[in-house]
Amino acid sequence: MAGIELTAQDAMEPRLGLAQQPGRWFWAFVLVHLVVWTLLPTFLYTNIPLDCVELHAWGQQWELGYYKHPPLPAWTTRALAIATGQSDWALYLATTLCIVASFWAAWRLGRDMVSPQAAVVGALLLECCLYYNFEATILNNNTMLFVFWAFAVVAFWMALRTDKTRYWVGLGVWFGLGLLTKYTIALLGVPMVAFLLWHPQARTAWRRPGPYLAALIAVALFAPHLAWAWQNEFPTLHYAAARTAGQASWSGHLLYPLRFLIGQAAVVLLPMSIVLIPLAGFRWRRRPIAANERFAAAFLVFMVLGPFALHLLLSALLNLRLRAMHGSHLWTFAGLMLVFFLQLRPEPARWRRVYLGCAVMGVVFAAVLAGRCIGGYWSAKLHRELFPGPEFAREVEALWDRHGEGSLPAVAGDEWFGGNVAYYGRSRPVVYGVVDEVMPPDDPYTCAWMDDRRFAEVGGVFLWDNAVADCAEVVRRRFPSTVFVDVLTLPRPTAGKQQPPLRIGVAVVSPSTEPLGPAPAEDWLEGDRP
Repeated sequence: MAGIELTAQDAMEPRLGLAQQPGRWFWAFVLVHLVVWTLLPTFLYTNIPLDCVELHAWGQQWELGYYKHPPLPAWTTRALAIATGQSDWALYLATTLCIVASFWAAWRLGRDMVSPQAAVVGALLLECCLYYNFEATILNNNTMLFVFWAFAVVAFWMALRTDKTRYWVGLGVWFGLGLLTKYTIALLGVPMVAFLLWHPQARTAWRRPGPYLAALIAVALFAPHLAWAWQNEFPTLHYAAARTAGQASWSGHLLYPLRFLIGQAAVVLLPMSIVLIPLAGFRWRRRPIAANERFAAAFLVFMVLGPFALHLLLSALLNLRLRAMHGSHLWTFAGLMLVFFLQLRPEPARWRRVYLGCAVMGVVFAAVLAGRCIGGYWSAKLHRELFPGPEFAREVEALWDRHGEGSLPAVAGDEWFGGNVAYYGRSRPVVYGVVDEVMPPDDPYTCAWMDDRRFAEVGGVFLWDNAVADCAEVVRRRFPSTVFVDVLTLPRPTAGKQQPPLRIGVAVVSPSTEPLGPAPAEDWLEGDRP
């Protein structure tokens, strides 16, 4: 596939000095991004974010799936914790590497489609989108999906252009790993198949083994998790349905996709448009597409707009309430698509202005993140990233040392508290709990590795937020071997006006095989609290 023919204006690029080799601009920019967005959370956060706490708690068990998501991000989080001795910076570095990989994918694809300068701009425009910086400091299913989504698109492009087996294998691997990260990547597979069916040049691939090999590899990688999901009645799909369920009203079929459309335009298209003004002007003009560029043009439309259109269609048909972050992984090649289709004025000074604009946007997002964290010390609401997790874990384990025996085997109750003890504590206890719930679940699919009987047998510490409910009597009735109940008080990490301390309920449950007490009624929080 031939790239875009350079215009007379492109011939002026050697005056740029460093731009004689545009790749240097790209790698310099990416290196700065990697350093800045790894160091920012490392020095600003005192506690790993909620998603990391949750993934680590799951990953301790190395299950083939978890009730919310497929297993790969949880395995990755736990593996990083083991390899680095529970170092927070490793999680932030891994997150930033996921984003940097997306930058590379956009640049790599752009090198085949547009001029070298435009390829760099197509990648650096991602710095203008908060999905690729401000919202990308947390290692979770969304940020890991960035890599596999972007690499799958690049592998698909290379496979179609060259028909080399290694690219079809790569497509299968990236797509299979994407399915082990988040099912959403299936919405990329639909446009891929549609493109193979629709475009005459792409249709020839069906006569060769490449597409079938890619599909076989993806299915093979996904099969163990699929078997787990089947055996457990697909809890991940139930969770996704509950998470996106809209109101029982016909208006949701219209409003939810409209809100999603407006939200993505505001987050992605608007900032990119502003930065592109020096090159594209205020009034965009679509440049004529040459015959040898039509394949690339169709490919970009299918890969960028195809999954987005499917999101809108599913939201409209199924009344799904999609959140903004549900579209975060869709836009890796959005900047490339803009520079491909727009009529640009590629004078050297204009390239420099766009580079500078991307850098300024990155600085703005970094400043906002720093301001948010610093401002959190004066906020009445404690941000989770400022929670004193290491100190809290030491206090909980000290209580167990005084009232229990050996290493702390398990923590139950609120998973945020338990997950912090499991991550920062020396004993690495098993976590038995659910985020935002006071009591552990009765549903075996939610926490397959632990239940009340098992927790009572091994013993451990039960934790709850005393500001939500006092669980002391419930714990005593539910676990008769409870030997210690108290409220752990921790000072808030505030720098402004004095805030009340954190009050966290703690109960030490000794190992026992005695019969368990009755579980609390489902509505005990709404009724008479113990």
